[in-house]
Amino acid sequence: ETSIQLLTNGGTIELEISSNTSWKIVIPETAADWIELDMASGNGNAKVLLTVTANANIQTRRAELKLEETGTGEIAPVIISVEQGAFTPTLSIDKISLEVSDAGITEDIQISSNTEWKLTIPIDAEWVSVDKLMGTGNALVKITVLANSSSQVRKTTIKLEAVNFQD
Repeated sequence: ETSIQLLTNGGTIELEISSNTSWKIVIPETAADWIELDMASGNGNAKVLLTVTANANIQTRRAELKLEETGTGEIAPVIISVEQGAFTPTLSIDKISLEVSDAGITEDIQISSNTEWKLTIPIDAEWVSVDKLMGTGNALVKITVLANSSSQVRKTTIKLEAVNFQD
């Protein structure tokens, strides 16, 4: 058995096949969308490029490829285990609170992320707006808090969350 471990962002590995007969490499159906070979069969010695796409899942993915002899059928298959690390979404913001005077304010907040994200403003906070509710990766978001003409203190929480990654 041969074992290959790859990072989340994927990559290409060269497999060196030593054989004196014809052979094929079988990729399981469950891995056909993320593992690719430049040559899936041959005769004799060969170098095969195995390419793995980036992993957008938050779980490690694994597959067992089979290197099978196709000539006589007398040689047991060789298992090639491929394991790829899970995607780890990151999401942070440079300001976690704003203190605003009665006059209101417009201020930039920096979102740092390696994934898609969205901001959610509570429906009862019509006095708060942002110039972007959704984005991908790093972004500068302009937040506006309107002037408060009442004597009531206003307080709200804007939610920032990662979206659209697979588990």
